[in-house]
Amino acid sequence: MLTVSRAALSNRISIAPGPMFSNHGGFGNCLRLNFSHPWTPQTEKAIATLGRLVSQQSAPSAGRESRRE
Repeated sequence: MLTVSRAALSNRISIAPGPMFSNHGGFGNCLRLNFSHPWTPQTEKAIATLGRLVSQQSAPSAGRESRRE
């Protein structure tokens, strides 16, 4: 999820990768979302972008195994 976090930041989306919440480096395949603003079309677009980024990270690459952090 660290790769997803970096990609999200490049799209101006801030998430917290799971390992931030573990003393032992756990939760490598998790992320944390916090949200308290009214739902807007921009929010919906950001969530869709985040979903696309996670999906791309999870999909096996051609000729390589999927790398998950």
